[in-house]
Amino acid sequence: MSTDYRLSKVVSMKRFKAAVEDCGFDVHRVEGESLCITDGTCYLWFYTYTTKVRKHVKVHSATRFGGNYDAPENILEPITCELGISHCSEYDDDYWK
Repeated sequence: MSTDYRLSKVVSMKRFKAAVEDCGFDVHRVEGESLCITDGTCYLWFYTYTTKVRKHVKVHSATRFGGNYDAPENILEPITCELGISHCSEYDDDYWK
């Protein structure tokens, strides 16, 4: 079972990677426009898109797969806090707005 999360604001890849590093996490794997972020135990996949005009990469959402039940608290919370933004899951009404 998985859970999708949407960031309250789209952030640049440069700013996102700086937040990941500042929180002490690692980019475990990159596949296409997806990044797997890990704290050594849990992991989350973050998704990006590239703007057409200037070719900037932006991060917009994340997914928790499998039994990584602590991933939102252990990884997503610190990153969004570092970025000064929030997030919501597909189970929140705000996700669908």
